[in-house]
Amino acid sequence: SDVDHTPVALSYLIAKDDGTAELFIAPEIFFPLDNGGKAATYHYFRRLHGPGTHLVGFYDPHGVDPAEVADRCRREFDLKHVHLIPFHIRIRRNPSMLLRTMVFMILKGWPYLAAKFYSPEMIRTVKRIVAEEDIDRVIVDRTNLMYLAPLIRRLYPGARILQISHNNEAEIVLDYSRDRSRSLPVRAIARLEARLITAYQKKLIPFIHDIYCISAVDAEALNGTLGTNLFCYYPMPYYFDRPYDFHSPERFAAGICGSLAWPPNIEGLLWYLDTIHPVIMRELPEYRFLIAGANATPPLEKKFRETPGVEYLGYVDNLKDFYDRCSLIIVPLLSGSGIRIKILDSFSYSKPVVATTKAVQGLQVGDGRELLFGESDEAFIGSILRLARDGDLQRRVARGGYDYLRRVHGSDPFGS
Repeated sequence: SDVDHTPVALSYLIAKDDGTAELFIAPEIFFPLDNGGKAATYHYFRRLHGPGTHLVGFYDPHGVDPAEVADRCRREFDLKHVHLIPFHIRIRRNPSMLLRTMVFMILKGWPYLAAKFYSPEMIRTVKRIVAEEDIDRVIVDRTNLMYLAPLIRRLYPGARILQISHNNEAEIVLDYSRDRSRSLPVRAIARLEARLITAYQKKLIPFIHDIYCISAVDAEALNGTLGTNLFCYYPMPYYFDRPYDFHSPERFAAGICGSLAWPPNIEGLLWYLDTIHPVIMRELPEYRFLIAGANATPPLEKKFRETPGVEYLGYVDNLKDFYDRCSLIIVPLLSGSGIRIKILDSFSYSKPVVATTKAVQGLQVGDGRELLFGESDEAFIGSILRLARDGDLQRRVARGGYDYLRRVHGSDPFGS
């Protein structure tokens, strides 16, 4: 490819109001906002779209009304062009989709994360838009859809192709493969997936002009792994209109919020329930732990019911009600990459956070300033107990997180 890989100024990403058309392609449309990946897509799209943007994304036909979602997109973003494609996004319990994905992995040498999102209808939609419109730029959200870049370059060489990278996907899978509690075959498959992701990225990078990472740590790591300088850090804009409003409920309670279909979330939650929670309950008998998140498996729900002091809320429509019940939020992640939307959410609701150092990777935050770190069992327990016993510390940390969010991830990071 003849793509110029010199990273352009970040201001190039800012939405233009000059009548030019652009294409924003997402592997999953952001409504409903029920997981961190969709929330990140929402915030980036809100910042980057313009009057001529064509939004293209998959939606899960189970439980999602496409007409309602399209109408919300048009109203909230003043869009004229919304193209929604039905797609079975959660395929782990769908044997036919799993088989199709495995076949594509073998035939194309693609990783699972890309093969599961291969869609002839997506390709036809992109072809039609590019053929009918004078596209100025194309924004591809996440690594999953990088396979569209060569097609777009071939159809419209003049369009500038940008990608938003949410995570260092290969590193997430490698973390999974290093967990010795998993079987050898599972760990071997994870190592293979990591190699396929890296090969897939190396093959497709030549067709992309600029890649923007949510995390500076991920940008540095990906540049090193892939031998490029293409990955740049672009702080995710975070839109919120809540003033600082610290308050702690009368009954001390910690909360966790996130999709329970995402393996790193489950891994960290189980570590907390098995190791941290029993000690906190002994120290604070009235303590309660609130879990908000969809897609818990029956065995996981059973564990929640059988664990004293735990209340499982399932999917929560009104996050404010959830945060109002919490004295603090925990983020006990042991693997993964990218920016934790749940941490930014907690900051925006003026809640103190206790997290592992892995969970805050990519955030310029300090222990005891914007949140409390707890890497070991003892440190995590100690951080929760310190907050439980020190209202002034709760207030200081909550204020620090809120101010950090406004300063670094405010909705207009460039002041334009």
